[in-house]
Amino acid sequence: MSSYRVMTSRRWILVAGITVVTIGALALLGWIAGIKELTRILPGMATMKFNTAICFVFSGTALLLLRPDPSKNSVRQLSMLFAAAAGSLALLTLAQDVAGMSFGIDELLFNDDSSTSTRAHAPGRMSQGTSLCFAMAGAATVGLSMRRGAGVIAGQVLAAVVAGTGLLGLTGYTYGIEAFYAIGPFDSMALHTCAGFTVLGLGLLATHPHRFIAAPFSTQYAGGRLARELMPALVIVTFLFGLMYVWFVRAGWFEVEFGAAVLIVSVLTLMIVLVGIYSAIITNVNDQRTKALDAEYEARLALEWHAQELESRVAERTRELRIKTIRLQELAAELNQAEHKERRRISYILHENIQQILIAANMTLSQFISERDNEMIMKCQTYIEEAFTASKDLAVQLHPPVLYTHGFTAALEWLCRRMDGLFGLRVGLSGDLADELIDDQTRSFLFQSVRELLTNVVKHAESDRAEIELSQEGRFAIIRVSNEDQPKTTPQLKRQAEYEIGFGLSNIQQRLDVMGGTCVITHERGFAVTMMLPIDHASAANGGTEPETNPNESDLLSPTRLKPLNILIVEDHSSLRELFVLELNRHDDLTVVGEAVDGEQAVMLADRLKPDLILMDVSLPKLNGIEATRRICQGQPNSVVIGLSMHEDPQTQQSMLTAGAAAYLTKDTPLNLIVEKIRSYASEA
Repeated sequence: MSSYRVMTSRRWILVAGITVVTIGALALLGWIAGIKELTRILPGMATMKFNTAICFVFSGTALLLLRPDPSKNSVRQLSMLFAAAAGSLALLTLAQDVAGMSFGIDELLFNDDSSTSTRAHAPGRMSQGTSLCFAMAGAATVGLSMRRGAGVIAGQVLAAVVAGTGLLGLTGYTYGIEAFYAIGPFDSMALHTCAGFTVLGLGLLATHPHRFIAAPFSTQYAGGRLARELMPALVIVTFLFGLMYVWFVRAGWFEVEFGAAVLIVSVLTLMIVLVGIYSAIITNVNDQRTKALDAEYEARLALEWHAQELESRVAERTRELRIKTIRLQELAAELNQAEHKERRRISYILHENIQQILIAANMTLSQFISERDNEMIMKCQTYIEEAFTASKDLAVQLHPPVLYTHGFTAALEWLCRRMDGLFGLRVGLSGDLADELIDDQTRSFLFQSVRELLTNVVKHAESDRAEIELSQEGRFAIIRVSNEDQPKTTPQLKRQAEYEIGFGLSNIQQRLDVMGGTCVITHERGFAVTMMLPIDHASAANGGTEPETNPNESDLLSPTRLKPLNILIVEDHSSLRELFVLELNRHDDLTVVGEAVDGEQAVMLADRLKPDLILMDVSLPKLNGIEATRRICQGQPNSVVIGLSMHEDPQTQQSMLTAGAAAYLTKDTPLNLIVEKIRSYASEA
């Protein structure tokens, strides 16, 4: 229901209800105070009975309570109660007339001694027409209270009959036609009783302005306005013209035929004038409505255009932002890849050049010292050993071999042992991450980030304990580093931690953000840093693998000597390989029968030469030393393999021994000890 209809109907119900209650209340006052003028309008007319006045008060109250869409059912039920009371009193009155007897309700409170009463046998009783109207009004109120369905339609029909009956009585009083207010055997209705029924019926119709009979009159459009304004004017003016016609004819001023013609012409003229006026009004309203609709349409078009323009701009900006975000992620991946390659390149230079040279120089000096005891040479050897240790430590920090040979979790275990050995930081590790989900660049970045966080624990948190938790939730890999803040770390260890390689917590946050991850820092008893990285990003960020070093050297086969112990040397660094060859060939019981520069070449020469012993470097191109040892031990079970490595890593050592190696030595072991180990393991084999 529109708000206009609700407001209009509420106003009319209020006016109609107050009017009906006032009519009944004035008649009651006349009976109580003995004021005859209040019970009849003019002398000689029928009086409004006491019960009729009570029914008008009840019906008017019911109308006031019967509002459109009442908020509470209790109000609607109270309205039905008042209407039922008025209807019941009317039905009892009708029952008395039908039964030809009196129930004593007509003069229960006041005696009707009116000389104008037409019902001498039943003074104080309302007319049968009045009783029927009150019964219909009560039934209409009950039907309209249902608010939907056939009850509303029936209620509106009954309300229209009540209003029509009252209007018919008013017409009879206007033109002096007694049959209109006292039809047949029915007694007369009082003038104000007819007016009350007219107002009551119209008020009941207004309770449902959107339904059936009332709908055409309550709409806010031109048709509703025409009906509301034109119909009252036609009714009133037609009544006046008819009244004038009756007066003029009775006064003898006009003949009946002439008066009827004048009446018809006057009514037609009035209708034409009213139709013309309201036609102009409706045309003006329609013009204003058309202009308003055109303005609304233009405003809607403008709004739609601006909306489309805004959506286009937002889409364009979103597309640009998405492109920039993708490019930023690509740059982040390229940065991680470039950093990863640079770390590997520097580590490769340190491992394959500087460290090998230092080892060769150290072995040469060791051999020289054994022949000549020279203090300056011993100091030189000490400096070389320190330089080698520093170079090896730097290479491990830049590119930990265990990270690529044993996986991410094993690398973190190695890092925990390193932090405990260097700084006394006891680190607990729990959980696991599948290595196949993370590419080399992302694995290196996460490892460096964890090391940076542990270093920050040493430098800032003043704690000797930390925890690393690995987990996976959906498409995210989660790494959490936390500690309890307890003052354990000494200032000396803090200064030492300053030299650890790192790139800062803010850098970690920025890179994770660009890569689609997050870095959350919380402070509770100590602090905790949680890193989350999408696994699909980690898998897609692999921009390629590091090209493996493959020196282009041909097989260096030495003439096979008929010595007790044939040795195959597998070393990709030429200077160190030549040093081993020179040193081993100095001994009569040792003979180098071949040299290999990578794992595949080692497997091939082992199958061809069938050596007694193989010195196997762990870090080899094409095929690493661990896999090469496994294949050689499976194909040549009589050959003894001794592993060589730059790193004292327990995991690498265990992997080498598991593959079948008899021993695992570091390259900084003096040459004379290496020779003794060769003889010892060869004799045991």
